[in-house]
Amino acid sequence: MACRPHGSARLVGTNIRRMKLPSAIVAGACAGAVASLLVTALPVRTVVADAVPATDLGPADRLLLSGTDGKEPLVIVNRNGAPGWGTSARVWHIGALHVSKLLNKVIEGERFKTERDAVSEEERKGREDFDRRFAELRDKYGQIKPDSPERADAEQAIGAFRQEFEVWSRGMREAQAKLFADQYDRAYKDLREATQVVADRQGVDLVLRFLPPADPLEPGEPASVFLQLQARTFVTMPDAMDITQDVAKELNITLD
Repeated sequence: MACRPHGSARLVGTNIRRMKLPSAIVAGACAGAVASLLVTALPVRTVVADAVPATDLGPADRLLLSGTDGKEPLVIVNRNGAPGWGTSARVWHIGALHVSKLLNKVIEGERFKTERDAVSEEERKGREDFDRRFAELRDKYGQIKPDSPERADAEQAIGAFRQEFEVWSRGMREAQAKLFADQYDRAYKDLREATQVVADRQGVDLVLRFLPPADPLEPGEPASVFLQLQARTFVTMPDAMDITQDVAKELNITLD
């Protein structure tokens, strides 16, 4: 968008008549329009007609900016509380969220820890039982000679025990994997709901997940380091976009 220092701008509205404005006012209006078009995480200020300061320009239904290089004038309107132009284009307010930092804190909460402890206790008791039974089999068949008539019974008992242990181990791994997925699914849902509350409160339309650009990379294999770089949505960003602390407060958790 370009604003010429010499020219005219027209405000169209029910409360303002068409007028030719001095270039200084035009420059100010252009600067204000450009500033309004910047994507920001801060909510848009709503101007109330009865409470407009004397130094403000408006209220108006549209702001018409002169076209350049033979192009049509640019019409700026209030589109759902944000500066808009064209048939549907508008400014979208963006926030950034350190998702992994929050998600790990949610997972560490007492509610999820209790569930994990229950599965771990079940696994511990199961292993103790298998260890006891294996010791009994070893005491019973450990000294059997290759030509002993009891060898066939020993091989059958040990084979059945091994198969039972493998089935149990597979079941425990599946239960732990299911709990892991279920907990992260619920934790992410809690995170999204808290993020939506904060976004609605602050007038944020889009929230992107990010890793702080300035944070050092964690040592690891080349592939791991490359993934860390890929996860950094922004190379640089203003601090005002980061709503991580606000969402943490909504979740009632404290970040380090």
